[in-house]
Amino acid sequence: MSRWQVYQDKFYALPQKRRGFWLGAGLIAVTALVGGQVVQPQWDSWRSSLQQETRLQQELTQLQQTAGQTQRALAGDPNAALTAQQQQANERLAEIRQQLREKTAYVNAKDNRALLQAVLAEADNLVVIGAEALPPEPLLMNTDSNANTSIYQHRLRLRIKGSYFEIRDYFAALEELPWSFYWHRLQYSVASYPQGEVEVEIYTLSMEQDYVGV
Repeated sequence: MSRWQVYQDKFYALPQKRRGFWLGAGLIAVTALVGGQVVQPQWDSWRSSLQQETRLQQELTQLQQTAGQTQRALAGDPNAALTAQQQQANERLAEIRQQLREKTAYVNAKDNRALLQAVLAEADNLVVIGAEALPPEPLLMNTDSNANTSIYQHRLRLRIKGSYFEIRDYFAALEELPWSFYWHRLQYSVASYPQGEVEVEIYTLSMEQDYVGV
C-alpha cells in the first residue's frame, strides 16, 4: 500500500467534522501558496499599472487645463502669447533699468542745466573762451519704443584760460559739485607764461535724449 493510500484511509476514518476542518485548512494553505506565487505578482503588476495610469491621467488633466486656458486666451487675443512674452521682456528691462540707475549716476535734462550753470559759475577767476554743448550720443539704444531704456552721453566742451594754479583749483571745485559727471578729454597748452589754455570735455549719462544747451 502506498503512503498516499495510507493517508487517504486515515483521512476517511476521521469523523466528518474533522474531515471538513482539515479539508478547509488544506484549501487555505493551497490558496496561500498559489496566491504567493501567481496571484500576488499579478496583483502587484495591476496595482503598478493603476498607479501609472493615475499619474498619466493627472498629467493629461493638467495638459487639458493648460490647453483650455491657452485657447481661451487666444480666442480673446490672437497675439496673447506674444503679448505675454513682450510683457515679461518689458518687466525684465524695467529691472535692468533700475539696476542701471542704482549702479550708474544718471543726470536728467533739468539737472544738466544746473550742472552747466555751475560749471560756468566756478570759472569766475578764469577767462571762458568758449563753451559748447555737443550733440547727444547714444551709448545703448533700445529699439522698443514702449520701453525707455536707452542711454545717452551728453558732452560739454569748454575752453578756459588762466594760470596753472587757477586751473587746478577750478578742476578741484568741479569735483565737489553735487552732480555726477565724467572727464572725457583734457588738452593743456601754454599761451603766454604764466597763462595757459585748457580745452576740456566732460560728459554726463542720461536716459533722456533732450539736452539743455548753454
